[in-house]
Amino acid sequence: MGIYAKILQDSITGIYRTNAANKILQFINRIRNESDVNQARRFLIELMQNARDLAYKKPDGTPEPVSICIRLSDTELEFSHNGKVFSVKDILSIIYQVSSKKPGEGIGQFGTGFMSTYQLSERVELTSYLKNDDNPYLPFTVCLDRSGLNKEEILDAIERAMAQLMAADQAEGIPDEEFDLTGYNTSFLYHLDQERSREIARIGMEDLDHTILYTLLFSPQIRAVELIYETDFRRERIVYTNGTPVELGNGLYSMEFLQGDRTRHLVYQSAGEGAERITVACEYSDGQILPIGEQTPKLYIDFPLIGAEQFPFPTVINCRALCPNEPRSGISLVDNPNSHDALRNKELMKQAVVLYGQFLHNLVEQDFGSLQNAVAMPVCPENKEWSAQWVRARLYNGCLGCMKREPIFQTRIGKRSLAEGKLCLIRERNEEQRKAVQELAEPFKDLLVPVDDTDWDLALVGYELEKDKWISLERLLQNAEHNAKYRLDTARQDVLSWVGRLYRAAMEAPVLANEIMAGTHPVFLDQEYGRSEQFTLKRFFEVKVDPDIPECLKDASDCVEILCQEEDRLHIRSCLLHPDFPVLPGKQPEDYETGRLVAYLTGHANVQNTRLLDTKTFSKYRENFWKIMIACGPDENLKRIMEACWKTDLSILAEPVKDSRFSDSIWRGVYCAVLWRLSDWISRCATLDALRGGLGLGEGAVLEWLNVFYRAAVDYLPLYKLKERELVLNQAGIFCRAMNLQEDQVDGELRALAGVLYRKKHETELEQELVDRRVCLPRWEMYVMRDKNAANIINEAVQKLLSEKSLSLAEPQYQDACSRLLGWIGEHENEVKELFPSYCTEEDRMKLLTTRAAVQMNRKVKEFQTLLKDTGVESLEQLKKLIQDAETHSSEAKQELFYGEDQDVDFDAEEFDGDLSNEEFSQKLREIGQAGEQYFNQKLIDGFRQQGYDVIREEEHCCQLSAADGRTAEIYRPDSTDYHQAGWDIRVRTTPPEKEEQPAAERVDFYEVKTSTVRSQYRRYLRISNEQMVNAAALGEHYHLVKVICDPASLEAVEHRCYDNLLQYLGNRTLQNVEKGYLWKETRE
Repeated sequence: MGIYAKILQDSITGIYRTNAANKILQFINRIRNESDVNQARRFLIELMQNARDLAYKKPDGTPEPVSICIRLSDTELEFSHNGKVFSVKDILSIIYQVSSKKPGEGIGQFGTGFMSTYQLSERVELTSYLKNDDNPYLPFTVCLDRSGLNKEEILDAIERAMAQLMAADQAEGIPDEEFDLTGYNTSFLYHLDQERSREIARIGMEDLDHTILYTLLFSPQIRAVELIYETDFRRERIVYTNGTPVELGNGLYSMEFLQGDRTRHLVYQSAGEGAERITVACEYSDGQILPIGEQTPKLYIDFPLIGAEQFPFPTVINCRALCPNEPRSGISLVDNPNSHDALRNKELMKQAVVLYGQFLHNLVEQDFGSLQNAVAMPVCPENKEWSAQWVRARLYNGCLGCMKREPIFQTRIGKRSLAEGKLCLIRERNEEQRKAVQELAEPFKDLLVPVDDTDWDLALVGYELEKDKWISLERLLQNAEHNAKYRLDTARQDVLSWVGRLYRAAMEAPVLANEIMAGTHPVFLDQEYGRSEQFTLKRFFEVKVDPDIPECLKDASDCVEILCQEEDRLHIRSCLLHPDFPVLPGKQPEDYETGRLVAYLTGHANVQNTRLLDTKTFSKYRENFWKIMIACGPDENLKRIMEACWKTDLSILAEPVKDSRFSDSIWRGVYCAVLWRLSDWISRCATLDALRGGLGLGEGAVLEWLNVFYRAAVDYLPLYKLKERELVLNQAGIFCRAMNLQEDQVDGELRALAGVLYRKKHETELEQELVDRRVCLPRWEMYVMRDKNAANIINEAVQKLLSEKSLSLAEPQYQDACSRLLGWIGEHENEVKELFPSYCTEEDRMKLLTTRAAVQMNRKVKEFQTLLKDTGVESLEQLKKLIQDAETHSSEAKQELFYGEDQDVDFDAEEFDGDLSNEEFSQKLREIGQAGEQYFNQKLIDGFRQQGYDVIREEEHCCQLSAADGRTAEIYRPDSTDYHQAGWDIRVRTTPPEKEEQPAAERVDFYEVKTSTVRSQYRRYLRISNEQMVNAAALGEHYHLVKVICDPASLEAVEHRCYDNLLQYLGNRTLQNVEKGYLWKETRE
C-alpha cells in the first residue's frame, strides 16, 4: 500500500467513527431532552420489530416464526428472542448505530428505531452469537454504552464495545449441528437504575396489551410473546400466542389468539397484494364488536404507529406501503402536490375506505353485534400533517356513505339503515334520557329510532350527519306541539300521556327544566284538551293550576264566551292546567285566582248580543248559560220555577255549588236577569189561562209556581220596578200592575156584596182591582182592602139606590144584594155599628128588604122544613148534630185510610211493631213508599230493555236508554228523602226512531205511585190529591196511576197495577171527591 493509501484509509476510518459518534450523541441528546410518553410506548415495538425481521427461513423460503420473551424486574428489563443471531455486519451496525438495511428494505429503513430503547438505560448489555458463513457460532457479550456527554466519550465507549467483541473471538465456537436454533439466543438487558427508567419500562409493558393482537395479526413471523413480571408489585407470566386465520365468507376472516388462559379474537378483511396489501380489523367477543381502545393506534405498518390513536378511521388499518413520518407517529395527508408521501398515503386511504365498506357489509351479513364500535369515528382533530378538507371529504364522508347503506340500527320493526327516510338517531349521552327519547318516539307514525341501549350519539360524534337525522329530548321539546298533533299515533298513545311523559323527562334534565320553568317551551296541556280534536300546548306562565273550580262554572263561562267579542272572553279552560297533567310537586304554576271567574260571570250575567248573532242562536246560548248557573246556584225556589218554565230537569246539568270561595253574589246577577226575563214573559201572557198554556201545568200548579216567582222576584229585584210591571194576578185571572191592585182581606160575603154593588158606580168589576186570594205576596207592600173598605163601597151604593127610587124597582141583583146584606148584618151585630151605622135599628134595616126578597126567604123556610122531615129530625140542633156525627165518622175513616198520607202508603196497623216511635213509624212508611217507587221504576227500565233498548247512562235519579233504530227513552225519578215532586213520582220521555219520514213528536208520560202493604184492607183504594187530579185532567192519557203492593218486612213488591185516563172513573162514581182530594175504589180483581 502506498503511503497516501494508508493515510486515506486511516482518515476515512477516523471520519466514519467520528460521524457515528456524532450521530449517536445527536440521538441520545434528543432522547434526553424529550419527555413524550409515546417514546416509552415505542421502545418494545422497536425491539419486537427487529426480532421479527430476524426470523429464520424454512427450507421452502418462508419465515420460521420467532418467539419473544420480555422479563421485567425492579432493577432490569430483559428482551430476548430466538431469531437469527448477529453477523459481523449486524453487530458493527448496532455498535456504530448504522442501519444495516438498505432504503426500501424492511420497515426500519431510518435505522433510528433501536435508539429509542436507550430511554430505558443508556447502558445496554447485548448477549448473542456471531455467525458468518460456515464459521461456528461465537458467543459474545458487549456493553452498548451511550452515556457519554461528548463525542470523545462516545468514541471511547465504542472502542470498549469493540474490545469486548474482539475478546469474544478468543472463545471456542459452537458447531452448527450443536447449536439450538429454538433457544432465546439473543438478549438485550437494560439496567433500570432510575425511577424514570422503571416507569418507562412499566408503561411499555402495559401498553403491549393495546397493540399485541394487531401486531401478531400483521406479523405472522412472530409466534408468541411472553411477558414475565418479577417486580415487588406484580409477579405474573402472560403468553400471547398467534393464531390461524378462519374464513367466514366473502373475504372476511377471523383469528383466535391466546392470552394465557383467555381467548381473544380479531375479525378482519384484506385487499391488494405485497406491500400494498391493506387490512382492516376489529376485535370482537361472543359475536360483539369491541370498541377500539383509546390507547390503540389506528395505523399499523405491521407494527403500530404510536401516536395514531385518533386517526380518523373506524377500524385499525395495516399497510406496509404507507409512508410514515419520522417519529413513526402517523402519516401525511397534506394537499401539497410535491409531497409524494402524502399522495401515496391518500391513494392507499381511498382504497382503505372501499375495503371498509366491504368489511362493514360482511359484518352485517355475518350478524355481528355492537356495530357502533365498527363505525365509531372520533372528532377530527387538528393536525398539521393532514388536509382537514380532504380528511372530511374522503375519510369521514366516505365511511359515512358505507355506514348509511347498512341496516345496523335495531328498531321496533327490525334492523334498518340510515338511508331509510324514517330512521332518526337519538342524540343523548345520558342513558335515562336516551331511553326517554326512545319511549317518546316509539308511538310516532313517521319515525323510527334505535331501540337498543347503544349510544349512537357517542359512536357517530365525528360524522357530520344531517340535522334531521338526529332526534333528542331538546328537539322533541322544541317541536312538542307539532309532534303531538301530526306525528303521534293516538291509537297507540294518547296526547295527554305523551306530552306528560315528555314534560317529566325534560324536567329531569336541568337545562331543559330551567327553560320550561322560564316559559321557553310550550309543553303544558290546558283543559280545552279533550273537548275537541284541536289543542294548543301552553308555556309555564300561560297556565294556572285549577284550584278545584266546579265544572259547572267553567261550562257557564264557556257559554258566555260564545256570546262575547274575542277581547272580552275569559278563556278559563285554556288558562287552567289539565287536571291529569303530571306536573311535578313544587314545580307547578301558581293557582288560578277564582276572583277573576267570579268577576267575569257576575259582569256577564245579563250578557248582550255584542257579536250580532242571529236572535235564535243568541237566545239559545244565553239560555244555556242561565240554565247552568241556576242549576248550580243556591236558590232552590228559583230552580223549581225555571224547571217548569224550561221543561228541563236542571239537576242533570249541574249539582249545587257548595264552596265558600263562591258567594251567593256570583248568581245574583243571573237571577236578576232571568227574573226580569220571566217578568216580561208573564206580562206578555196577560192572563192566567195563557200562563197555564205556556207552562203546560194545571191551575193549582201554576198558582204554586206564581207564588214561588213572587217570593223570588222580591228577593232579587227592586220592588218599585216590579210594581210597575203587569205581574200580579187579580181575581179576574188577569195580570196587572201591583200599584193598581189591593190585597183582599175582606169577609167573603162582604166582598161578594161589594162586587155586585161596585158595578152601580163603576164600569169595571171589583175583582179586577183585587189580588187573587190564592196569591201570596210577602214583602210586596201591597195596599189592602179590608172589611171597612168593602163596607164603604156597599154603603155608598145602597144609599145611591135608596135615593134614586124605591128599592123594589131596582135591578134584581141589587135587590138580592140588599137582602143578603140584611142577612149579614143580622149575623154580625157586633160589627154593624162600625161598618154599617145607618142600619143599626130594625127600622133602618127594613129599608133593605123588598117584597121579592121576602117571597124568596119564605120559599127557603119551606125547603128547610122539608129537609128536617126527610132526615127524621125535629129541630135545627138535631140536624147539626147529625151532620157533625157524619163528619166525625168520615174524618176517622179518612184518618185510618190515609194515615201515611205524606208517603202515599196505606197499611194495616197490626203489620208494625207497636213500640215504634212516631219518628220511627214515619221512617218505616217512607221506606215502604220508596220501595214501591223503586220497584216500578225498575219495571219501566226492564220493559224498555225487552223492547230492544240498551242503558247508556244510569244515575241515582235518572236512566237514559237508546235502541238501535234511534229511539231514546229517559226515566226520571226525582224523589229523595228531602225532596218530593208534587203531582207525580216518575217522568218518562221517549223519542221516535231518527229515520222515520214523519217522526212523531216527543212523548212525555207521568206516573204517580201509590203503595199498600200486603195486609192493608185498603189496598183496593187509591187516594188522589187535588194536585194529582189537576195533572190527570191536564195530561189525559199521559198521566198514569200505579198501585204497588209491598211486603213491609222485606220491602219487596209483590205486584202492581197501572191505570190511565182517571177522569173516565168520575162518570161511574167509583171516583169520589173527599176532603183534600179524591178517593177511588178499584173495581177489577
